[in-house]
Amino acid sequence: MVPVQGGEFLMGDFGPLVGQKLPFSINQDDKVLHKVVLSDFSISKFKVTNDDYNKYLQITGVKKSTHPYFF
Repeated sequence: MVPVQGGEFLMGDFGPLVGQKLPFSINQDDKVLHKVVLSDFSISKFKVTNDDYNKYLQITGVKKSTHPYFF
């Protein structure tokens, strides 16, 4: 695992801040610009495929998440 230092950044549609103040995106799920703060975390140094993840679930007996953002 590789440690990643947390921090903060702005996330959302920057369009209203520049030029004609139009949105950059027509997506309805874009949010107004807002600050996001992340804690320190670790991430795998290597790519993990869906197949790798499914094997992990099978071997460990962990149930696959039913959260709508996981597929």
